[in-house]
Amino acid sequence: MTEDLKNIIGKNIKKYRELHNETTSELAESIGVAQSAVSNWENGNKMPRAGSIEKLAEHWNILKSQILTSSNEPQDSTPELRAIQRGARQLSKSDQEKLIKMMKITFDKLDNNNFDEDDSDDDL
Repeated sequence: MTEDLKNIIGKNIKKYRELHNETTSELAESIGVAQSAVSNWENGNKMPRAGSIEKLAEHWNILKSQILTSSNEPQDSTPELRAIQRGARQLSKSDQEKLIKMMKITFDKLDNNNFDEDDSDDDL
């Protein structure tokens, strides 16, 4: 593996660890590795093994590619939003279109401060 890849992975691990307000020790304990391993990954000294990358992705509920690749886009998605995305991908095209319509109606109501939790779904 190249030095560049080690650094990319290290930066991503540090980014997600900090996003989740974890110390290197807490992360290490959560995924079953030594704290020094996490430090070595973050500093670009060593590469995590495939099994550790899998555990990291599961731990943070992210895709392995989000650890392995550099991205110019911020990865500020929450576990809840990622769960919604996964669920939406499993819907038929027709149901995805319905979901998008429901979300647009909801966002419009939120933008207009016209959202009542007791609203019926008559608009749909």
